[in-house]
Amino acid sequence: MLKDYGYYRAVFGLLPVAACIADSDVRIVCVNRALMRSFGLKEMKAPLLGGLALNCFRRTDDSRGCGYGRHCSHCIIRNSVKSAIDGRCEIRAEGKFTTCRGGAAKELTLRISASHIPYGTENTAVVTIEDVSILQEDAANLPE
Repeated sequence: MLKDYGYYRAVFGLLPVAACIADSDVRIVCVNRALMRSFGLKEMKAPLLGGLALNCFRRTDDSRGCGYGRHCSHCIIRNSVKSAIDGRCEIRAEGKFTTCRGGAAKELTLRISASHIPYGTENTAVVTIEDVSILQEDAANLPE
């Protein structure tokens, strides 16, 4: 089973949590079904810069695209991927991410975990993304 690449690709694709594999340039090279469903993606032609792949509302803030806008240095996804690539495992890092849904901006609170995947000469990270926005809304509505 350890040598069966197809098996692991199937497991990754069916994980019940949104996940992707990103390279050192924060290009998304592989996504699973849960991530596609979570971000309303119909298809994904990898590799794509993270902001393009995940419909970042700010992806066009700079003419050079994702990673260059003034908000990019604070992007929870970008920072978690970069940290993992540098060898620091990120576990449940939380931050804001503004996505574009139906042409409108929607701010999400995401919880990101990322870990480096050392494999040959490739420098990638596996990333899980949880939208915890609803949890924060529920907590804010609790009676005191």
